[in-house]
Amino acid sequence: MADDEEEARRLLERAGATGDSYGVKVAQTLVRARDAGAAIVETASLRRVELIVVGARRAQLDASSRRIAPDAILRVLHGARCRVLVVTLSDAAAA
Repeated sequence: MADDEEEARRLLERAGATGDSYGVKVAQTLVRARDAGAAIVETASLRRVELIVVGARRAQLDASSRRIAPDAILRVLHGARCRVLVVTLSDAAAA
């Protein structure tokens, strides 16, 4: 789990730097939860965010049993009270 948290912290730092370069405030929050989708929706609601950006590797989306998105992303799409942007990269670009 420590490796996952470190990867999450790196991604949050990158998101913050990207937002800064465009003059956009990025709320960088790391939350431990059993249900990632519900935690994202709850945190976004409490912070009254305008946009949630979630990422997934293309292979995750292709391998989904629903052929739409993994459950966590579906939960965010259905539960968010704001706009949601799903960003994908090919597996080669993500590595």
